[in-house]
Amino acid sequence: MKKESITDGIDFRHVSQLNRIQIASVNICYSQFNPADKYFINCGSLSNTSIGNRVFISDNLASSFLSTPQNVLVDTSADSAPSSEYSELDFKSDGAQLKEYSVNVTSGDLEITFTPSGSSFAFLNALEVVSVPDSLITDDATSVTPPTNFNGLLNKALETVARVNMGGPTIRPSNDSLWRFWATDRSFSITPNLESNASKLTAVKYLSGGATLDNAPVSHLIRLHFCDIVSTSANTLYFNVYIGDSNVLPDLHLPLATAYYADFVTQSLNNSQIRISIGPSTIEDVYPDAILNGVEIMKISSSNGSLSGGNIANTPNSKSGSKKSSRGTFSRCRFVMCL
Repeated sequence: MKKESITDGIDFRHVSQLNRIQIASVNICYSQFNPADKYFINCGSLSNTSIGNRVFISDNLASSFLSTPQNVLVDTSADSAPSSEYSELDFKSDGAQLKEYSVNVTSGDLEITFTPSGSSFAFLNALEVVSVPDSLITDDATSVTPPTNFNGLLNKALETVARVNMGGPTIRPSNDSLWRFWATDRSFSITPNLESNASKLTAVKYLSGGATLDNAPVSHLIRLHFCDIVSTSANTLYFNVYIGDSNVLPDLHLPLATAYYADFVTQSLNNSQIRISIGPSTIEDVYPDAILNGVEIMKISSSNGSLSGGNIANTPNSKSGSKKSSRGTFSRCRFVMCL
C-alpha cells in the first residue's frame, strides 16, 4: 500500500532530552472492554479464516449482512484474508491495502457501500466492523489555529492515518485490547541522539473511566498520549508541546504515573507534513526534559462527508449552521484489499 504522505511527514522535534515512554500502558485501560457488536467477513472465500482470536466468516455464512446477490459476487478465495495478521505491517504488505475508519452510528444499521469508479469494479478481501468504547472519541477538541474550542467530532467520520508507539516496539493487533496496530517511532524521530526510552508499566494509575482526557486537540484529529513514569517527585517536570508553530500545551505538568491524553484538531495543511515537537519549559528550577508516549493521527471528514480532503466547515462555539451532535455507538471499520 502506498504510504499516506501525511504519515511520511510526521516528525518529532525537540531541543532537550526526550523520554519516549511506550504506549502499552495506555492500552491497559481498555483491557476489559467487550464490544457489543463485532462482525468479521472473509469476502470472496468459501471458508472461514482465523486471525488471532477473530474468525472471519465466509460470504455464504454472512449473506444476511450482504445486499449484493451471491451470483454477482466473485470468488477471490486465493486472495482472501490471509491467515497471518494482515495489519501487522504498518497498514500495508506487498499488494495489500488496509483502510481503517471510525464512525458514530446513531441509527440501528450501519450501511457500507462500495461503488466502482467509471467502468472499473469494486472488490474487498476482508471486512471488520467492531464497536469501540464510548470514551474513545469525544465530541470536543481544541482547534490549533486559531486556538479555540472545536465541537462536533461525533458528527464526523475519521480515517486512521498513523498510530505511533513512542519509545517502544511495534504493537500488533493481537496484543492490543482494541485490536489496533501501533508502529514504532524509528522512522519518524529526527533527533535520536537526544532520546532515551523508559518503561514502568506497573506504576501507571488510571482515573475512573480510563486515561485522563484534556479537551485540548480541520482536517486532522491528533491525539497525544503522556504518562510521567520518569520523575521521582512532583513539580519537577514541565515542558511545552507544539503542533507546527503553535504551542498547544505550554508548561505541561503531569501527575505522577497517571495515564493522560490530549486531543487537537488542525486545519487543512499547506504541505504534506504534520510537525509535532516537544521542548523544555521556561520555568526555572525544573528538569529540561520532555516526554511523549504515543501519537494517533486521523483524518476528519469534511462538511459533505468526504475524507478526500478540504477544510471542515465548522464554526467553533457557534449555533448557526451546525448540526447537534448525538452519541450513538462508535464503530471501527477496517477493509482489506489485495490485488
